[in-house]
Amino acid sequence: MLGRPAMVMLHFDGRMIIRYEGRDLAYREIPERQKRVQAVPVVRPKPPKYTPPPTHPWRVYRDRSPLSLPERP
Repeated sequence: MLGRPAMVMLHFDGRMIIRYEGRDLAYREIPERQKRVQAVPVVRPKPPKYTPPPTHPWRVYRDRSPLSLPERP
């Protein structure tokens, strides 16, 4: 039956018949799907911006001129 056509017939009295290759198929109606409840988005506060302490190596000034570099042996 996969991928082959079936005929659905709705009668005026409310009956529904599903016919496949000349035979009526047994079926059962399924109830309507329940509505999904929208999830409430979680609002999280932003973490504070990191600032390195004054003793951090990034904050220590280094003179990079060639005169200030130590001599290599």
